[in-house]
Amino acid sequence: SLNAYIGQSHLRDDVTFFYDRAGDMGDFNRKVVMKGHLSDSHVDSRDLGLFSEYVQQLHEVWTVSGDFAGTVDDFMFSNADIHFGKSSRLLGAIGFKGLPTFDGAVMDINLSLSEVNPVDIAQYYPEWQGHEDLEKFGLTVLDGTFKGTVEDFAVEASASSELGKLGADLVFHISDAKNTTYEGSVKASDFEIGILLDKLPNVQKVNFEGSIQGKGLELKYASTHLDAKVSSLGYNQYNYKNIVLKGDIQNQYFNGFVSAKDSNLVLNLEGEFDLAKPQNVFQVKGAIQKANLANLGLMADSVTLSTVLDINLTGNHFDDLLGTAKLYDTYLLTPEKDKNLVIDTLLLHSGIQGSMRTLQLESEFLMATMKGNFVPSQALKDLQRVMEEYKLYFFGNQTDRKLYYANHANVPQSERYQIDYEVEAKNLTQVLSFLQPELYISRGAKAEGYFRMNNTAIINLNAIADTVRYQKSAFLHSEVDLTTSKFTNRSEVLASILVTSQQQQMGMFVPSENL
Repeated sequence: SLNAYIGQSHLRDDVTFFYDRAGDMGDFNRKVVMKGHLSDSHVDSRDLGLFSEYVQQLHEVWTVSGDFAGTVDDFMFSNADIHFGKSSRLLGAIGFKGLPTFDGAVMDINLSLSEVNPVDIAQYYPEWQGHEDLEKFGLTVLDGTFKGTVEDFAVEASASSELGKLGADLVFHISDAKNTTYEGSVKASDFEIGILLDKLPNVQKVNFEGSIQGKGLELKYASTHLDAKVSSLGYNQYNYKNIVLKGDIQNQYFNGFVSAKDSNLVLNLEGEFDLAKPQNVFQVKGAIQKANLANLGLMADSVTLSTVLDINLTGNHFDDLLGTAKLYDTYLLTPEKDKNLVIDTLLLHSGIQGSMRTLQLESEFLMATMKGNFVPSQALKDLQRVMEEYKLYFFGNQTDRKLYYANHANVPQSERYQIDYEVEAKNLTQVLSFLQPELYISRGAKAEGYFRMNNTAIINLNAIADTVRYQKSAFLHSEVDLTTSKFTNRSEVLASILVTSQQQQMGMFVPSENL
């Protein structure tokens, strides 16, 4: 029976030392064989630190039970039950060859229903930059094997955590960030990738499995091939299913393929992304065979889209994007198939010269241009806010307005900018039949004006049309002049509108002129 206090450690139960002669004690690590059983023993890192510089840096007390057999430099600890840190526990068998030097030591670890708290392992890898993300996993249950050295090893394991389940069968050859290689398969089940990537609520759970083979741990060095099947991915409250990803990454250049066979989305796209240049380059081609926009949460009306696309853009952020996006053979179809819209070609272009940005849209239905010193995302937010405030002023009540402006009292004012816009109608018959069948606007109708934003929001519109018809009413040679303005932090709105028309036919009334 053993009950020994050695330094700060306390060993209990039974340990037997085997050696051929007394001189073997001078080479204790290699020639003295130890066999025994430990029960609720406490091993202090300060004592083991005498044999290893790596362990000497730790501040740990392991509570250990199990069967020990071997020498210091070649042993197996079976039936192991090891507690460490605040709440971590390892169950299984742990073997080492090559100690007390940790570098180059060969490990043979087999764990079963072990529990690891990420905060407990931070001190073991202090230089690693991923501890903050690892803590999101919470208490993790591990099953699997780890064989090899810290530089060359194979891991086959599963992990169940607060984020979900992960599985891996991988082989690593660790070098530096440029030359580390890896190969194998990975799997995820109900994994909360949105939490891990800090993308909630837009991104939710993912289920996938796939293979990976590559070299390099940083994007600028990576040379990797990925082949994965995503059985489901939650994005914007819709669960996309049956997605296939295949691609290669080479020095920040990605060339790949993605397909989806979801009940509401069927697509096949090929793309090239060059992230090595000062401005990222995106080139995507392919076809969307079906996209049910309402079920995907992309619009309120139930409309199915199909199109062929060709996208060439550069930029590092949404507001930086420059280039063109072309859509061909676009079909929009309602569920009852009573209405449809066919667009032969739709061209979107974004350009910038100095501080002046240009956005253009062109199709067989209309042409539209916006120019100005604006940032797209900010301008969209400002316009949405102004429209909401106009709605409150004209259709809301005093109580709603007071509550709104009390909640928006500290909204920062936008830097001064102005957007000049022009829209010219071509043949709108088909698009209006789809959107509003009772409305007709003749070819050549034009609208132009500006949206100016600073501490005052101003909207200006001038529109002319040869013929406008709605239901049983018609207006010929008409013109509309509209100007509105309001302070961004006040509810009052100033508005001026002038509508003229040379000839009118209003329902069953007698035709009139020059109203």
